Amino acid sequence: LFEKSRRQLGKLLDIYEQRLGEEAFLAGGKFTLADLSHLPNADRLAGDPQSACLIESRRNVSKWWDTVSRRDS
Repeated sequence: LFEKSRRQLGKLLDIYEQRLGEEAFLAGGKFTLADLSHLPNADRLAGDPQSACLIESRRNVSKWWDTVSRRDS
């Protein structure tokens, strides 16, 4: 079950990878609620050593995460 979920999440992150290769943020050129709504789950992934590779292995998703996670509150 865990591996199946990881594969499904990987497919979703592949879609984000493509989108973030076209724009800096999920809904276009600026930070929006679309990005904000993904922060809690992305934070959990990035903070888990076994799951961080799901972000780190995708250049555009990784760049997006670096950008949004460093924003001021």
